[in-house]
Amino acid sequence: MEIVIDLRSFETVEEFHKYISEKLNFSEHYGYNLDALNDEVSSLSGISFSLIRGGKISEEVQDAIESILCEER
Repeated sequence: MEIVIDLRSFETVEEFHKYISEKLNFSEHYGYNLDALNDEVSSLSGISFSLIRGGKISEEVQDAIESILCEER
């Protein structure tokens, strides 16, 4: 399954974390940060991500999100 995430649709990185945690049904203990994102997606299999970059989230954070979501699992 491929999930396309349009980062342009988020005003803040917090909105992104809320969206991804609901979309992938993360645990209620999800920490809403990049380390927690890495922990949650590292246990996923059979899911790939495509990102559409841009918008208000900083380039640095978009780079980090891309490296977490788009690495081979």
